[in-house]
Amino acid sequence: MFSGIETEIVNRLQAVIPAPTRVFRAADLAEVDEHAQFTPAVHVVLGGYTPTQETGNGAIQEIETRWFIVVAVRTAAGNAPTHEQADPILDAAFAALAGWRPTGARPLKLAAGPQPVYEAGFAYYPLVFTTRHTLRGSAA
Repeated sequence: MFSGIETEIVNRLQAVIPAPTRVFRAADLAEVDEHAQFTPAVHVVLGGYTPTQETGNGAIQEIETRWFIVVAVRTAAGNAPTHEQADPILDAAFAALAGWRPTGARPLKLAAGPQPVYEAGFAYYPLVFTTRHTLRGSAA
């Protein structure tokens, strides 16, 4: 239901994000200690979904999925923001994804997102994109 779009987003970002930055799925980070994480990095995380339309007594559902594209960088001393390091990565991610259409889905649109987070010597800068696609149940 979600892995196809996730794979396409990861592949698209891997094609445009310059080295040494690496692109990870949330599952890639599940067992990684925060202090041992690779940076700079881009994390692709499913942020949930919302049903938007349905027909056929619910057998056909359109859903909107939210995708968090989080740029992780090490911070300067005292957790000072490191926009200079994150900005080129954020720019490349936005350029690659804004308006791009995953297979079987609507084009990605930028959505409101949370504030950056600065903790434990790292800064996390989120971009949030939404897309919609249709699911069909067995009764459809």
